[in-house]
Amino acid sequence: MKAIVIKPGEKPEIKELDADGGIKAELGGWLEGLRFTDNSYAFIDEEGKEKGLPINELATQLCTKYGVGLPANDCIVGTFILVGTLNEQGEADGDEHDVPDLILEQITATEWRQGKL
Repeated sequence: MKAIVIKPGEKPEIKELDADGGIKAELGGWLEGLRFTDNSYAFIDEEGKEKGLPINELATQLCTKYGVGLPANDCIVGTFILVGTLNEQGEADGDEHDVPDLILEQITATEWRQGKL
């Protein structure tokens, strides 16, 4: 599946991840899911703060911009992976799918490539 991977201090990267374990392998820890939009979902390392992972400023800004629901003064740490929730028929079937094109276009726009919102 096509995913957007944002690592702390790095530019967003579009990656093809294996649907069976690819997200967990990329994160390297227990998955914590965040509902991002109606047709996308984000994953982070559930134990990232306990592990002392670095703050992911771009992912934190992204969650704030899209109203993901971070508590005040909270932040995303470690790797942030964004995937879609709709299959090719436009149905939510409980599996992860390609990140939606609209979100892909917005996140890979010039301001994102420069590390700004």
